[in-house]
Amino acid sequence: MLSQILTGLAFASHVFGATISLREATRDSCPGYTASNVASTSTGLTADLTLAGPACNIYGKDVHDLKLIVNYDSESRLHVKIEDVDKVAYQVPTSVFPTPDSDSAVSSESSTLEFSHETSPFSFKVTRKSNREVLFDSSAATLIFEDQYIRLRTSLPEDPNIYGLGEHTDTLRLNTTDYTRTLWSRDAYGVPAGQNLYGNHPIYFDHRGD
Repeated sequence: MLSQILTGLAFASHVFGATISLREATRDSCPGYTASNVASTSTGLTADLTLAGPACNIYGKDVHDLKLIVNYDSESRLHVKIEDVDKVAYQVPTSVFPTPDSDSAVSSESSTLEFSHETSPFSFKVTRKSNREVLFDSSAATLIFEDQYIRLRTSLPEDPNIYGLGEHTDTLRLNTTDYTRTLWSRDAYGVPAGQNLYGNHPIYFDHRGD
């Protein structure tokens, strides 16, 4: 009986591992999105993003049509927003968390930041004009936007200063070598090091020092 249980557990583990590997392979072959109808505005630009191929549907259903909205809020702040066209995905209401005021006098020419993008597969880059330092670059992997999963990847400088992704008991300045932080609320008795805590805050800060 025990051998049958162990065999069953081994088989289940094998199937589970194979499922994860299949999902990872599928994720890496997702088509991403194609940008179209790119239009400049007085404070930025907008574009339509359309799924560029067959849906992956790895952790839910791919959203076929998205909207890109780029706004230069101030000379040193750029707001990039990607949302589903039908606005089904939940967004925190501005009545709960107001967005910062935007300066209508700021344009792409007067901003200290530069937004650029690739059409297909869609990716975007934010660069500091003064020294051409790349602050955000999503070209490392295609965008995935599903009803239960979003992937938007960027690269980091060497030995970066990253903070956030709470709540957890990691150090204030996060380790970035083979580091994974899954947002999963739990009551960690005794508050052990390196564990999740009660809340989930999917935001991080990349401090560059200037």
